[in-house]
Amino acid sequence: MSESYLSRCLGEQVPASLAPFLDVKELNYQLLEFCPTADMRQLIEKVFACQFNGALRMLFIEGAMLQLIALKAKLFIEGETLAELNALPDWEAAQIKAAYKMLVSDLTCPPTLSELSCKVNLGERRLNEGFKKLFGDSAFGILRNERLESARRALERGDVPLKQISYRVGYRHTNNFIQAFTKYFGISPTKYKRSLNLDTPDG
Repeated sequence: MSESYLSRCLGEQVPASLAPFLDVKELNYQLLEFCPTADMRQLIEKVFACQFNGALRMLFIEGAMLQLIALKAKLFIEGETLAELNALPDWEAAQIKAAYKMLVSDLTCPPTLSELSCKVNLGERRLNEGFKKLFGDSAFGILRNERLESARRALERGDVPLKQISYRVGYRHTNNFIQAFTKYFGISPTKYKRSLNLDTPDG
């Protein structure tokens, strides 16, 4: 998407924080960092679950990207900048990041919120709120997302049995894993695996 195209889409609602990225005279490469919201995550999940091919797939992805930009622009317009979302003391942010690493380091048998709370010396409620501010979700949501994203990557890497994948990411029962995967991505693991062999350009 070109800068001029995005400028036309946003019209007069270009937030000051986004303006530098839409300057066609600006030649320097820039990155826009942000903490994804639940709505943004849902859009990204739909992109991963997209079963269209060729031009339809590209159109679907472009539409999703425009929606992501609209959501981010809305956050800027409302004043919810990244700095405000991450408004935590440095020491507390460091403890929460450490807890995050511990939480996702072992998806098969992760620590509980209570255990994490003790290890980083933060109350459970404060830790959970910190997760939401820094990573956009609760400890449970983060763990679920990491488990299912790890499962998706495993499906893409090769012919690993569903039972083995579900165990690796912390699901004792394959049916529970299938239900969680389908709810999260909007497509069952089996159909997702099958779609990987179909997502080739038309013609």
